[in-house]
Amino acid sequence: MPLLVEKPLYHCSVCEKCYKTKGGLKRHHTIVKGYNKNPPGIYKLPLKASIELKKIFIKIIQDRLKAHLTCSGSQRVLMSCTLSQFYSVFKGYIHRRFSKLGRVRCLFRGDNAYSLLSQILNDEQWGVKYFANEQ
Repeated sequence: MPLLVEKPLYHCSVCEKCYKTKGGLKRHHTIVKGYNKNPPGIYKLPLKASIELKKIFIKIIQDRLKAHLTCSGSQRVLMSCTLSQFYSVFKGYIHRRFSKLGRVRCLFRGDNAYSLLSQILNDEQWGVKYFANEQ
């Protein structure tokens, strides 16, 4: 009876997708790299506008944080903004782009996700919400 040899699977560290071959993972990384290039029609925003957008994104994230323990952990945050605005803040971290829907997805997972978002948003306290009555 022949022994079954397990083939190694190749994982994307960001989205945790598995690929059978190293070439499949490389193709995936090439596609993701293409998502981070500016599509046609994207305007480069001034630095001041980008800083204001980061503050708005932090406010939106903090408003969605809940005080209850069951709501802690990983969260999905959806925001409406133009592609120019989104690219000005998250360019380089975009992991998926849906052309027909006009949506863009960034994934932040793992041990360094909080510090990575702190670096992107230029705020160490982006994930902290101060509730009334010292909760």
